[in-house]
Amino acid sequence: MSAIVTVSFPDWESFRRDYRHTLFGAEKADKSRYLFRGQSDSEWRLESSFDRWFSGTGRPAPDRANVARKLLDGFARELMNSAEHKETQNLSDEEVMALGQHYGLPTRLLDWSRSLYIAAYFAFSDSLFMERKSRFVAIWALNAVSPVWTGEFGARIINLPAKSNARLRNQESCFTLLSSLSSSLEDFVDGVASVASEPLLYQLVIPASCAKEAVDDLDFIGFSARRLFPDFEGYARSAFAAIATR
Repeated sequence: MSAIVTVSFPDWESFRRDYRHTLFGAEKADKSRYLFRGQSDSEWRLESSFDRWFSGTGRPAPDRANVARKLLDGFARELMNSAEHKETQNLSDEEVMALGQHYGLPTRLLDWSRSLYIAAYFAFSDSLFMERKSRFVAIWALNAVSPVWTGEFGARIINLPAKSNARLRNQESCFTLLSSLSSSLEDFVDGVASVASEPLLYQLVIPASCAKEAVDDLDFIGFSARRLFPDFEGYARSAFAAIATR
C-alpha cells in the first residue's frame, strides 16, 4: 500500500461527482477525517515557506530545525520591543509562528483547511492569477486521524484559536508543523509509511483549464473571495475573478 495516492480527474464535474468515493469508498463521508490544501500547480511539493528557503541556502540538513527555532526566537524578540507587545505577549509559540508567517516570516507551518471546497477555491483561483499557467492543479487530502500526526514522529496538526482573525475562521484553517529533518510532507510521509495502515496523503489532480468553470461554480455555492478574504484583498480578488472568468 502506498502512503501517498495520486488520483486524476478529467474535469471539474467528474471531480465533484467522484471525490467522495475516492476518499471514503462505500463508507459514509466523515468531515473530520481529512484536511485539505489546494495548490495551483500539481508539481509543487508540500513545502513550507521556511523549508523552501532553507533548501536553497546550502546549509546542512541537521541545521534545519535549529535555524527555524532561531528565526522564531528572533521574531519573538522583535515583538517584545514593539508597540504591539501588550497584544502579543500571551501568544503561544504556534500563535507567534502563525503571526510571523502572515507577515512574511519563513516558518515550518503549512496551511490547510477543513473544507475541500475552500481548498479547491485556492487551487483554481490562484491558477487564474498565474502568469505562467500550469497544466494541472492539485487538491491534497491529509488523513488527519492517523497517529503519525501527533508529533511523535516529527509532524503534527495544529489548530489555533481564530479569535479576531476572520481569515482563519472563514477559511476553516489549521496547520501542519514539521519538526523533523524532512524538507516536505511527502518526504516525511515516505519516512513513516511503514507505521501507517492506510494512505496518509491523497493528491487529487484536475486540469487547470477547468479554472473558470470551477471558480464560477464555487462562487455560486458560497466559496468566494468575499467570504474567504473579508478585507481589501477579498475585494481585489473578487474584481479580478469577475474579469478572469468571463
